[in-house]
Amino acid sequence: MSFCPHAWNSLSVIPGQFAPCCWFMFHWDIPDNETDLLNSSHFIELRKKMLAGEKIPQCRQCDKNEELGISSKRQEAITKFGNSVPEIKLKELDIAFDNICNLKCRGCTSGNSHLWKKDEELIYGKSIAKTKYIENNLTIDVTDIENIEITGGEPLLSPRFYPFLNKIKDSLETKNLSIVTNGTIMIEDDIIQDLKRCKFFRLSISIDGLKDTHNYFRSGDVYDTIIKNLNIYYKEFSQCKNVKLEIITTVNIYNLHELNEMKKQFDNYPNIIWTCKPLEWPEKLSIKNLPNKYKEKVDVDIPHIKAFLNEEQTIPFDEFIEYHNKLDSIRNETLPNSILSEYINDLHR
Repeated sequence: MSFCPHAWNSLSVIPGQFAPCCWFMFHWDIPDNETDLLNSSHFIELRKKMLAGEKIPQCRQCDKNEELGISSKRQEAITKFGNSVPEIKLKELDIAFDNICNLKCRGCTSGNSHLWKKDEELIYGKSIAKTKYIENNLTIDVTDIENIEITGGEPLLSPRFYPFLNKIKDSLETKNLSIVTNGTIMIEDDIIQDLKRCKFFRLSISIDGLKDTHNYFRSGDVYDTIIKNLNIYYKEFSQCKNVKLEIITTVNIYNLHELNEMKKQFDNYPNIIWTCKPLEWPEKLSIKNLPNKYKEKVDVDIPHIKAFLNEEQTIPFDEFIEYHNKLDSIRNETLPNSILSEYINDLHR
């Protein structure tokens, strides 16, 4: 499948760049003095290719999700907007205001966390982001937009987060709003009450392992705070029919062995959706690049994760080991005891 309504009605905007929907796979640089991004040359060319039935390389994340049986953004868009060509009108917005974050997760970059800049310079000789702080200065009219997703950085730390919510406060009853957060910062109580007025509201909290693994992967002693905040959100939102709470786990080399135990833990929250997404980038952290000997050690009960795990390796495991060791040295961190740490230690003997 090639056609996707997002190429006609969706915009993903991060500092200095834009895309149809898939903020984590590809973006184009925002042209100088460009205001009508949906009618930019990039979108026009993309729509031509889709209508011609050409395969779109940049849409590989949806291709992969559909292959693994995971609901893709493309499928969700077709369910919402239909399989026929829509009018060119902005209906969905994914927006990251800046790269301000209080964590520097091992699967992240300086483009999404300003704290990564120094580490990237030590590892690669330069950082991905040209400056420590990057801001999204694009002004978008959100009056008629039906679906808005706010990401980051950590959006709750952005100085633009609350002014943006205030901007749409009087029209929340007409908005489907999503916020993706690392869960370390609580939304202010009066805003929580406002969010209950949304036509639909989804709060997605990232948890990437059991306590020790999560803290190690995110480079901060934050797990207990996240669980405390999650419990508050659960009390506030779990009975609201127009609200969905979601825990997102990005499945990577570090947390693969803990998924079954994590499932048991999250089963204590019957009204929370647990979404497991296999990490695609950076490739060195992808579970498909684990050695077969280690894959045989890990018990995974989630079908689409198991299918991804059994895919062919695309880069050698040595690249992960090199990256892993450099970060441990730079950050003075040590991988928690687990079957993964035992396996890595055996490789060094």
